[in-house]
Amino acid sequence: MYLCTDSSRGTYRFMGNDGEIVKDTGAIKLTKAIYKPIKDKTNQITTSIDCDNIDSDKCLAIMSLDNDNTEFRSRLSEKLQS
Repeated sequence: MYLCTDSSRGTYRFMGNDGEIVKDTGAIKLTKAIYKPIKDKTNQITTSIDCDNIDSDKCLAIMSLDNDNTEFRSRLSEKLQS
């Protein structure tokens, strides 16, 4: 389970492999864990369909997730608090 414990500071917590509670400030650990699979899938989708139907801003946000996860963190915090 992944929890947002302080949305204003971007602090999240999850249970590690050994059962310990791990603090993930800025969702950096989560971003690193999901970045490559999401980037690969985005590349696969964008090369297999007509690019005119793709929201380029969203694709760019996904492709640069490893450099700037601000939008991802914002949406994550919204989802975890609802």
